[in-house]
Amino acid sequence: MGVKRIKMISIGVSRLVLNGFLLLPLAGMQNAWALDEVALVNGQVITQQTLDLLGYSRERLVGEGAPPQTPQLVKDLITTELLFQQAKKQHLEQDPLVATELALAEKTLLSQLYIMRFMESLNISEEELQAEYVKQKDQTMFQVKRFVFQNQQDAQRYFDAQASAKTLNADRPQPEGLLVEEVEPWTSSEAMPPMLAAQLANLEKNQFLDMSIQDGEHWLLIQLVDKSVIEKPPFEEAREYLHSDLAQQRVAEHIDALARSAEMKVLVPGVELNASWFEN
Repeated sequence: MGVKRIKMISIGVSRLVLNGFLLLPLAGMQNAWALDEVALVNGQVITQQTLDLLGYSRERLVGEGAPPQTPQLVKDLITTELLFQQAKKQHLEQDPLVATELALAEKTLLSQLYIMRFMESLNISEEELQAEYVKQKDQTMFQVKRFVFQNQQDAQRYFDAQASAKTLNADRPQPEGLLVEEVEPWTSSEAMPPMLAAQLANLEKNQFLDMSIQDGEHWLLIQLVDKSVIEKPPFEEAREYLHSDLAQQRVAEHIDALARSAEMKVLVPGVELNASWFEN
């Protein structure tokens, strides 16, 4: 087996861990499994614990679909064991690339398990949840249309024509200098620069921002297509995501504290250690 093929297989194993397929079952199965033997493959035992883990993982992936069948799970485990044994015979784990991937997979899985245990240990009070809820605001969503012009003069000429028109003419001729006219996806005000969001909030549908915006070599006009306000849910409905948000904040603070107390040095040429990497 060539290095390229080994690389493809090893990267695939690592991605399973990085995507959480190995962590999620562990997070959801807190009780100890029975260690009864469910199969033997050349003398190697496949335990009930392994079968349960794979079954739970498959259930997470299919959601409310048909649950995985035990015969198929056992077959898959036996297949994996057969291939694993062949890989061990060829000492694939001694290949430097494979060894690196296995080490990364181990570190990733253990890191995720550590974060899971850390989050389970958090004690977030009712007062903290209430305080976080007060910070939440109704969310305004905007949908805008962008007009991209070759130069500022063309953009201003089109803006003046629209401002003086009583109604928008859908059959209007192609404006001079217009390069692109497209409707953008709905975007929340929180994802926009504050000044832009404030200006859009004061517009009525189909109105334009009263200025052109330079974008590299081109100039933009922004038209408000529509806007909608999404009210924040009642506290009890928001409790779960508030707890999740606070927990993630605690995790970020914990990682920042670990980074600040660690001795670190980046050895990659041209890359400098940046303290902001670990800030909230």
